[in-house]
Amino acid sequence: MLNLVRKNRGGRMMQFVPEPLNRDCELIMEALQNGMKLRSCPMDFQSDKAFLLKAFTKNSLLYLELNSKLWTDLDLAFAAVVSLNSRPLVLAKALERVPSLLLERDIVVTLVDRGDEELLRNYFSKPDFAAWLNDKDLMLRAVKQHPMLYDVVTEPLQYDEDIIVAAITPGTALTLIEKMSAEFLKQHVSIPVKALEVSRPAALRFLRRCIPEEVWRHRDMAIAWIRRGFPLLDHFEYLLKDENVSLEIAEHNWPEFFRVGVSFRSNREFMRRALDLDGRVLQWAAPAIQNDLEFHTRALASHPGALEPSNLCDRKLELNLYVKKKLDLHHVFLHDFLRGIAIATPHVAPLRRSHLSMLNIGVETSEAFKWLIAKYLGVPIGEELSLLRKALRHMEVAGKTSPGRGLHGRMSYRRQMLWRQVLGPDEFRQHIQLAARNNRNIDFEEDIGIAL
Repeated sequence: MLNLVRKNRGGRMMQFVPEPLNRDCELIMEALQNGMKLRSCPMDFQSDKAFLLKAFTKNSLLYLELNSKLWTDLDLAFAAVVSLNSRPLVLAKALERVPSLLLERDIVVTLVDRGDEELLRNYFSKPDFAAWLNDKDLMLRAVKQHPMLYDVVTEPLQYDEDIIVAAITPGTALTLIEKMSAEFLKQHVSIPVKALEVSRPAALRFLRRCIPEEVWRHRDMAIAWIRRGFPLLDHFEYLLKDENVSLEIAEHNWPEFFRVGVSFRSNREFMRRALDLDGRVLQWAAPAIQNDLEFHTRALASHPGALEPSNLCDRKLELNLYVKKKLDLHHVFLHDFLRGIAIATPHVAPLRRSHLSMLNIGVETSEAFKWLIAKYLGVPIGEELSLLRKALRHMEVAGKTSPGRGLHGRMSYRRQMLWRQVLGPDEFRQHIQLAARNNRNIDFEEDIGIAL
């Protein structure tokens, strides 16, 4: 019978269960969880407080069917509200029947977590709730759930950093920042940082005017701006000698990579990390790195348009041969030279047995020999092999796709329009002209004419 009532909506089958099973507590509890109505229980169960408390943990909606004599029972209302499966309807009904529930912190937390914005606004305006309006933890939870509730929190909390950050959304960022004084923003940098992270592009031009210059020089502001993909501002110049900031530029804002310090662009280890983030930055690497096919491979593995710029595209054929030669070497090494090592197969025909039977002395030892031999012969393995395969795939993709600003190594028209929206026409014109003089990915005559 338990299997029967545990099925979806199987609780309704309890009406066909004979005595004495129809009074079995475990069976009734399972049935209530799966569609059985509370009024279908034996009468003594419907008024048994211990039974009801347990039943509400299974199905909080049963509270709505409760006998009117038990409506004002604080324990039953509390159990229904804090139940893990409690619904907003149950919450509202319990608070209506037992207003004193608002004195219980657990109930208020549940109300904040599960109530919709309209319900919370209604309770925030009630005198019984006034005691909780100064509770930062509760108000922070409420604003995180519904940022528009920021306007109903008490005035002291409206200037709390955590609550302001929680209230900032794409639609409210500019309005909130405009309310803050310059001194306040200097003391609480996380607020303008959050606004910068989420603000709509159309509002950013006005947002910039509301934030004091001192705040713009903060490292977190620079990181947030770079991650939005916007052109670097003069405030960030001092950070271009910071390795982590330079890598952020490579990952999120590759057209501005020409502004990264020369010492980084000539550092082979740094450029490996930068190319793994976006291969298109290869066009601004030092000449020695640009002429190294290893870096060409890494760049192409990262992005199919990495070799489109004019200073790199003339080596495509050479790179193609280089990649295929390396992959052929791996194929020969794996399938011919090391055939059968570490595989004990004496029953296999002689031609299929290992050529290096002395190395066939156990899996771990043989694998170690494989790695040593591969390293000595220059056979690509591990990360290098993965990069070669990705590079070959991207060569094939680039070969089948007609040149265009999006896929290949040019700054897209869409990005230019976004920059213009954020900077405004005059500042955009100045910045794009600077980029055109330094970037190989911008055709001044074609792209700038369209963008302006």
